[in-house]
Amino acid sequence: MIGVLLVITGHILIGISLIIMGAAIWATGAASGDEGDFIQNILTRLSEAAAVIGPLIAVLGVFLVITGHILLGVAFIIAGAALWAVGKAAGDEGDFVENIKTRLSEAAVVVGPLIAVLGVLLVIMGNILMGISFIIAGAAIWAGGKAAGDEGDFIQNILTRLQEADRSYWPMDCHKLA
Repeated sequence: MIGVLLVITGHILIGISLIIMGAAIWATGAASGDEGDFIQNILTRLSEAAAVIGPLIAVLGVFLVITGHILLGVAFIIAGAALWAVGKAAGDEGDFVENIKTRLSEAAVVVGPLIAVLGVLLVIMGNILMGISFIIAGAAIWAGGKAAGDEGDFIQNILTRLQEADRSYWPMDCHKLA
């Protein structure tokens, strides 16, 4: 709670540090009452905390974007999505690295369009170059997330997904007009 207040009031690094310390202390305290291996219980509790704290850090990122700290806010949004993915992947069965890849691709499919929408808002507000950059980055993140689950060549899958997005946003063939 204090960490969130510090982030909102501009003391971002101290606030994030307190949020992480609070999660670690909670995980240790909660794991001490669990039965079984103490270290494994701490890891389980930390993954639960990561799954909860990740979206909260992403919300702090949205707050930072709204208050004008655009790049730092987007970094928080991406970091929150990654933290959520790691926390969720720890509880999944199977290969941990593959679970993280799956969860990150799921997060990319959701976060990518939101970053593109933020880009549209930036263009509307007059920050055209940064807005166009965010639109392109959002489309690329979305395409990477969608292509991660496809079979075959990853780069070709990304190009295919971007072409699908192009067709859905631009119904007429603009490249034929040139």
